Parts: sequence; structure tokens; C-alpha cells
Amino acid sequence: MWDRSVERYYRVHPEDICYLTFTLEAYEGLAIVTTVDRDACIVRIHIAPGWEEEFDEILKAETQLRIQPVTVEHCEEQGTS
Repeated sequence: MWDRSVERYYRVHPEDICYLTFTLEAYEGLAIVTTVDRDACIVRIHIAPGWEEEFDEILKAETQLRIQPVTVEHCEEQGTS
């Protein structure tokens, strides 16, 4: 299933990474969050196929999150969240 997921990258304020992760985990099967660059606070989010619209609505509703999309060409994974 995850091999067909939509992959997006975001820069997230360090204090918001856990909140983002727990919020998305509450929607079981919606998305997986992985920290790609700990120092730059870049996360990769795999969104389940067909759930992109719901994911966008969740981010839109979570107005307190300090998150912005970024383009990442190649970044070695440093850890997980």
C-alpha cells in the first residue's frame, strides 16, 4: 500500500513535530511521518492513496502548526519520528 503513497516534505517547527505525528496517527492508516533531517526539521509524510484531500483538510484545520512545504531532492534519512 505505501509503495503507491503520495510523498510530501515539510519543514516543521521542532516543538510541533510530535504534535503533527500524534495528530496524523490518530487517523489510522492516513499517513506516516518520518524525520528526514533532524537539524533542518524536515519531515517526510507518506499519505495513503486516496486520502490526500483529507490530509490537506487536517493540515488546514490545525492552524497552530508551524509547518511549510519544502522541496527535497535528496536528503539522507537521519532518524524517525
